[in-house]
Amino acid sequence: MSYIAPMPQEKRIAFHRSLLGRSMLLGVLPAAAVLLLVVSINGYRAWTRSIAALDEDLRHSAALIAQKLDVVNQRNTRLAQAMAAAQESGQFGRRAESLRWAERVMRDNPQVYAVSIAYEPNADGNDAAGATEGVPALALGSGGRLYAYLKRDPAAPGGMRLEPLQDSDDDDGLWYAFPKERFERAGVRDPVITKPYEYLGTNIIENVAPIVIAGRFKGIVGLDVALTEVEQTLADEAKRLGADLMLATRGFFIASTSDARGGTALRTTRVAESGLASVFDEAGRRDGASWSGDDPMLREACFYVAATVPTGGWTLVLRKPTHAITASVTDLVLSNLWTAAVGIAVLVVLLLLGARAI
Repeated sequence: MSYIAPMPQEKRIAFHRSLLGRSMLLGVLPAAAVLLLVVSINGYRAWTRSIAALDEDLRHSAALIAQKLDVVNQRNTRLAQAMAAAQESGQFGRRAESLRWAERVMRDNPQVYAVSIAYEPNADGNDAAGATEGVPALALGSGGRLYAYLKRDPAAPGGMRLEPLQDSDDDDGLWYAFPKERFERAGVRDPVITKPYEYLGTNIIENVAPIVIAGRFKGIVGLDVALTEVEQTLADEAKRLGADLMLATRGFFIASTSDARGGTALRTTRVAESGLASVFDEAGRRDGASWSGDDPMLREACFYVAATVPTGGWTLVLRKPTHAITASVTDLVLSNLWTAAVGIAVLVVLLLLGARAI
């Protein structure tokens, strides 16, 4: 009977000593680590560069919006000054002509909501005449002084309505008493841009120029701009930027694009009594700069930019939630990491297939 020797068992090679294992340990893993390190470094650089670029874009946008608003304010104040200069150059006292000129100014300047012409009591010596041809009683104040307010009204004949000016506690005297007192006290005759307030049911802001003849204050000429015009300008820019824009002066909000979403309306309200008081305090210290912080009204982290509108001393604040800024950058970094992971996976599969073929 013959003896059959048993087949020798195949010696099992440890994975780390195998060709595949050595390829993984000495080739794939170091390459993967280097690749991930490079991707991470590049991702961080892309993140910082993108955030810096977005910061610059938003600061530049805020500056351009402020400049655009300043151009409008300059145009309106110069127009008020031109009307006051016309009074000082011979139109003063020619009341009918003054009213016709006010109507022409409004027709030529659609951004103007209303024109005011107010004389000091009997400053032109015509108060006793009362209503005359071309000067209806609606253009007169107490005692017969010229106290006219011509405003846009689609329901009125010709689209404009004439009525006497009415004093309001909300205006703080900025449209008449302030320019008068300032001139009489210090000889200052610069135009004034008032705070925003509601007048006869319309939210307005006024551009006022004093009428000074022979060194004496004789009255004012004012141009009113409806705050809806300012709001529309901000709304167009805010939509393009995907941000909120808020504008304030003299401690009051002129407009805020957040009002369109409902909730607490900010227009014509006091900044100090709003949830954004701390934001505007910070804006006063950061003109032209950006900063981040938790927004008191949105209750989330936000990015802010402040800019000043020189004519009128308006403060513009741009607000954008931080997640809206970082979302696109995060997508870019994650896309790079995903690409690197796919590349490593493909490399491993190719090595496995190659090892089996040997």
